[in-house]
Amino acid sequence: MFRRRLASVPFLALVPVACMVLYAMHQAAVLYTSPSGHDQSWYLIAANRVLNGAQMYGPYVSDTNPPLVVWFSVLPVLMSRIFPMSATMCLRLLVFVLLMGSTIWSMRMLRRWEVVQRGAVRAFGALAILYVGLRIDPWNFGQREHLFVILALPYLFAIGTGEISGLSRAERCALGVAAGIAICFKPHQALAIIAAELVLALDRRSPRRLISPEVLALIATGAAYLLAVRVVTPAYTRQIVPLLVETYWAYGTSSVFALVMSMELRIVVALVLLGLSVFVVRSHPFSLTAAVFGAASVGSSFAYALQRTDWPYHRSPSSAFLILSATFFVLSLLPAPIGGWERYSLNGAVAAVCLTAAVAAGLGFFPRQLRRPPVQRSDVYRFLKEQGQPGTVLVFSTTVGWLADVADLGWQWGARFPCLSFFPAIVLNEQGPVDEERPFKQLSATTLAAVSKVQRDEIAQDLNHFQPSIVMIEQCDDAHECQTLEGRNVDTLAWFQKDSGFRQAWSHYAQQPNGPAAFALYRRVR
Repeated sequence: MFRRRLASVPFLALVPVACMVLYAMHQAAVLYTSPSGHDQSWYLIAANRVLNGAQMYGPYVSDTNPPLVVWFSVLPVLMSRIFPMSATMCLRLLVFVLLMGSTIWSMRMLRRWEVVQRGAVRAFGALAILYVGLRIDPWNFGQREHLFVILALPYLFAIGTGEISGLSRAERCALGVAAGIAICFKPHQALAIIAAELVLALDRRSPRRLISPEVLALIATGAAYLLAVRVVTPAYTRQIVPLLVETYWAYGTSSVFALVMSMELRIVVALVLLGLSVFVVRSHPFSLTAAVFGAASVGSSFAYALQRTDWPYHRSPSSAFLILSATFFVLSLLPAPIGGWERYSLNGAVAAVCLTAAVAAGLGFFPRQLRRPPVQRSDVYRFLKEQGQPGTVLVFSTTVGWLADVADLGWQWGARFPCLSFFPAIVLNEQGPVDEERPFKQLSATTLAAVSKVQRDEIAQDLNHFQPSIVMIEQCDDAHECQTLEGRNVDTLAWFQKDSGFRQAWSHYAQQPNGPAAFALYRRVR
């Protein structure tokens, strides 16, 4: 029986299967040997504190983002306490499992069509999904944008097949819940789902989509999350959100229009694929799939622009959906050759040899990848590594990049926030705008004083509570530009020392020589 099944394996299906094996092994090796991601490291630190009893947005752990990503990060932290793996490895393993589940669930939506009843087309589709899930830079693996793509894919495939009405009510609700959670991770990306829904609504020419089980489940999930945030973490809406309204604009790098124009080529390509799918290959089942993902890519491009930051990982959903749109558009142009090749199965032994060779190549590559030269780390990483026994460290900086260094070396973080989140807006208001192209918001004197007090008070309290043994202050000047403060000379320590409470907390620290480049080094001496 096994030989008969092996002999029936279509040779064309083995090509994407072999590619998936090789690519998955390659990316697994890359992830295993890559440094932690900065944001993910902070979420794991925050989750660990929450598990130890700290109140989210309380005196010991806080963040600018809503709490879902920290709640999610509790899972890998718990795994790391059970299994002999770091929290970062547990996070990557968990995300990889979610990606596999998303791929399988998405492929389930394609099994209804005659053109994909045999294995090759489904295998190529699975390869495309796996590719967009694993192509992200390893230090961005598990970012909120990445989680959004993974959780939203089954929903988009379900509506992209045009066969969602044939699914059970329970499965349709489950799809809506998954998409709702995806949006809760990254609310801006709701534009991708809305754009995809508009394509389906135009295809169906029916307003009943608004009361379909999956849409209602999606809306209910979002509403439940908002209620949970309000009830479980009331400090977020009462304290953090008002501060973000006054300060987060300082992290913007460009206007919305400028960022839309930077995505012009991607938007045009997505719209072309959308138009060709609707008007040229409309009769093919994959035409709706390509159109849905083309629309989702356009929606994600505008979601990227609305954030007003040019951080590359914010563009990853747009790229993923564009790749899937192009893949299924191409597949819609090649039904006959694929169908013809599918009918002529080669000998099972030949198929087995091909797959075995691919696996063997992967097994040979994997150890070589593990032995590759280590990634070049920052001066902060090298300095902390030289200190020997890990302790508690605090870095005065406007970026969270140092959190990966802290996490990978097993140090403790000496603050409730991952960085000086409100400091850029304060400095820009005190010194005035320099670059007219960057966002700027003029704060009233009362608001500026209130935000400054919060920033100084929290750092002073963190110094007293966490008592970091090492404090590094990033030097922002002409020789070293700080994130959001480019082109400015800022004496960070002098600014904080205007407050008596901070001066009292800082009296326990003395400056030391031989710190990392671009940092002033201080140690706790009493």
